Order: sequence, then C-alpha cells, then structure tokens
Amino acid sequence: MNNQHIFTLYVQNLENLSPENKITLHNKEIKKRITKILRLKKNDKITLFNEKYEYEALLLDTFPSSPAKLLLKIENKKQIMPSSNITTVFIGILKKSDFEDAVYTATEMGCHKIIPFISEKSEKNWINEQQIKRLKKIIISACEQSKNLFIPTILHPIPLKKASSLWHNQNKICFHPSGKSINSLLEKTPTLAQKPRALLIGPHADLTTTELKFLAQEEFQIYKLTPTILRSKDAVTLATGIISSIIRR
Repeated sequence: MNNQHIFTLYVQNLENLSPENKITLHNKEIKKRITKILRLKKNDKITLFNEKYEYEALLLDTFPSSPAKLLLKIENKKQIMPSSNITTVFIGILKKSDFEDAVYTATEMGCHKIIPFISEKSEKNWINEQQIKRLKKIIISACEQSKNLFIPTILHPIPLKKASSLWHNQNKICFHPSGKSINSLLEKTPTLAQKPRALLIGPHADLTTTELKFLAQEEFQIYKLTPTILRSKDAVTLATGIISSIIRR
C-alpha cells in the first residue's frame, strides 16, 4: 500500500485541463517549492488547484538544468463547487499577527467568507488594499495546508453597525463570555446545518454593552465557548472548529 503524503499547491491561471493532458509549467517559485522544499521527484504525485478546479497530477520531469520548467500529467480533475450553505465569520480587527492567525484558522476550518469589522474597542484599522493582498496569500497557504480547496473571500473592514445586510437571513451566532453555555448551541445541530451561518467574534478589548445590545436586536444568539476568557484569535479557532464539526457530521 502506498501511503505517500500528496502535497497540494495553488497554481494561478491554470488552464482548463482534462485527464491525460500533459502540462508544462514555467514558474520559478512553483518549481522551487516542488523540488527544493517539498523535494518531489519524477513519478511523485501532487495536487494542483485554482479557484475553479482541483487536479491530481503526476510529476513526469523536473528538468534539472532549467530554473523554472516542470512537466506534469493530469490524472484526475474535480470542479471546486461553492456551497450555497455557507459560513461567514465576522472578526473584530485585532493586532496584525493575531488577525493573520485568525484568518488562517478560519480558512482551515472551512469558512467561506471572512469579514473584519470595526467596533468601539477594536484595534486601529490597518487593513488596507496591500494588507488584503497579504491576507489573500495567507488564505491560499491555509488552503494548501488543510486541503480545504475552496478559497474563502475576505472583504475590507466594515463598521459593525453597518454590517446588517451581510448577515441577513442567516443563523446569527456571537461568541462572547456573557452568553449561554455552548451546550445549548450543540443541541441545535439540525437547525445550524439548514441555512447559512454568520459567526461573530469581537476584538481583544471586547464588545461594548451597546454593541451587544445591537447584536441582540439583530437576533444574534450569544454563546460562551468556555468558562474562561479566551483571546479573540483563540476564540476564532474554537468557534469555527465547533461549527465545522457540527455541520460536517
């Protein structure tokens, strides 16, 4: 039995290929990752993906004298289908490193959309166009690592009280230490899986009483993840992991 781990790599602008097609890649970065970092050799398998398709491929030649050239054979192809039953996670703006960790984890856990929000106590908004590009690279990295090949969308930050249209007609869940026990949420497993979900985790400095009242008016159900107080990035990990496990049973 061949138990070799099959690595997964994102390749932008992959053409629409079919099984048995051979493809020659000319990409220094991809070749470096395949031959120097992953140390793959001739006849090793690899999975390539883009926004639309997943390709199972066989490495036919690494062309040692070329800095960028690779030859692969496509063995199987699957379309990456967007789900209509999505999970969106709203995350209060955190310090840069913590927010990047939260985005990585939300991607690993299968979230479909990530929306940073600005609240009264959130960190200063540092998420500009350049940072969105960096966050998209982090999302790609998380997709490769987790083999969750649907690439989530990340939006520019929005003020919390202007986000209502983005969670309309969804199961709305806020995770906060003042909420009900998570056990009461777990009892609602069938309901959670029936329609899209909007998960919300506040910034490290917490949501204000006014903001919590606003969320209650917006019909958010509020639950506490643990008896203790978690850092926001850890709350994102636990919350998205729980929801992912529930809806994928």
